[in-house]
Amino acid sequence: MRRSLRIARGLKIGDRAAYAGPTGGYLPVVFDSGGKDSFLRSLDCLRPRGLMVTFGQASGPIDSIALVLLSQKGSLFLTRPILFHYIERRDALEASSKELFEVVASGKVRINVNQRFALKDAADAHKALEARATSGSSVLTI
Repeated sequence: MRRSLRIARGLKIGDRAAYAGPTGGYLPVVFDSGGKDSFLRSLDCLRPRGLMVTFGQASGPIDSIALVLLSQKGSLFLTRPILFHYIERRDALEASSKELFEVVASGKVRINVNQRFALKDAADAHKALEARATSGSSVLTI
């Protein structure tokens, strides 16, 4: 079993994360950082009127799509947010940061640091990320 599927099953989302759901799947929201290779499969995991948030392109940029595809797959919504549009003013950055740290401190969000690399081994960290050999957060230590 793929490592990512084992992790997803541990989070109780395994089969859906593995794109095993039928077309028109079951999730209200999908966050996809994969890009080109995972985009269409992620759309297939959404229930009607679901929201697809694409925020990365690890496998390359997403090809152009015909917007009619969103209606054919269940009147789906699609967005491609960029962080800087949400924090372009200093007060917005501070408010977002405060909210994030409050949620993390409350325990509502768990941050999994699954690998650590010494700063001198940053090249190894990049290789591991590029090879998709990591999960969760990666931390460089000094």
